[in-house]
Amino acid sequence: MGEDKPSKLLLIFVLTADLVAIGLAVAAELNRSRARLVPDDYYEYVYCIYDTDIATIYGMGAFLLLGISHGLLMADTNFLWGVISSKNPGTPHAWTILLFIASWLTFGISENCFIWGSLKNTDHTYYRDITLTCEEVPKGLFAAGAGFTLLTLVLSNLYYFAFVREKENERSMFLVSLVPSDGDHIVGIDCSQKI
Repeated sequence: MGEDKPSKLLLIFVLTADLVAIGLAVAAELNRSRARLVPDDYYEYVYCIYDTDIATIYGMGAFLLLGISHGLLMADTNFLWGVISSKNPGTPHAWTILLFIASWLTFGISENCFIWGSLKNTDHTYYRDITLTCEEVPKGLFAAGAGFTLLTLVLSNLYYFAFVREKENERSMFLVSLVPSDGDHIVGIDCSQKI
């Protein structure tokens, strides 16, 4: 982020990746593995037959896309170091830190929803004795991941813009401090005098 301006290419990538991650999470929710019990005539057991594992692929895709987009956005702002090293504390600085923490919190929750849902989707129960249930992914787990991905998208972009604005203010304060002043009047350099 050399010029202290928001990178349009980065923001487009983050927006696209997060929206695709939300779409993958919704697809994972709609295609969760469902099981049905089938009786085993020989051993007097019942076993579970699962229909598909495609939700695992969707969930891991959402996990990877969200991780890459969030990582790139945070790397562009130097992670927490860009927030801590600011030279102008105050309310804007506090909001930047708060948005940073909130975006990481929602990011962690959504990533946990995706990874746990994907792992749970591959966990199949095969034989059961008397119990008449099969292990399935809890309903709404991938949907929760999608919701927290949307929150991560909003909070990360707010953090990014707050960070850029803070850096621009810091830069302008630095440039103003380079101009010498004498009370209320700016001391100018008279170039017409000979040395």
